[in-house]
Amino acid sequence: QQLYNGEHYYLQIDSHMRVVRDWDVKLIEWLQHCQAEGHAKPVLTTYPPDYRPKDAGPVNPASLPEDVDHLNALPTILCARGFEIGTSSEDRNTDPHEADRLLRLHGKTLLQQPSGPVSSLFYAAGYNFSEASSIWEVPYDPNL
Repeated sequence: QQLYNGEHYYLQIDSHMRVVRDWDVKLIEWLQHCQAEGHAKPVLTTYPPDYRPKDAGPVNPASLPEDVDHLNALPTILCARGFEIGTSSEDRNTDPHEADRLLRLHGKTLLQQPSGPVSSLFYAAGYNFSEASSIWEVPYDPNL
């Protein structure tokens, strides 16, 4: 968010992401679709899948996206797993009554390809796209 320079849209993605041709046009179309459906300030977000080339050899960038396993995979949606003790060794060695008990999320794969964006209750920092107004309307905590 500190690199914002007046752009109309805001995209935040994990470094391991791969994109399809015309990804930017598709994201803008999906955002406009959500707005036309009555969602004034939609945020497109998902739990990003792992990136795994089909073969164990080096990836030829000229052949992307054909050599990407998950290109046509079903999307995921963030779901609550429950209030759990963290997964670090420090958390595991903590008395369960003193553990953080934060809400843990996980991605669940949809059973079929949706025709468009699907409503979700949660936000994934690993992949999200919105109008840039989200940067100043709902900024990250500067003390994080």
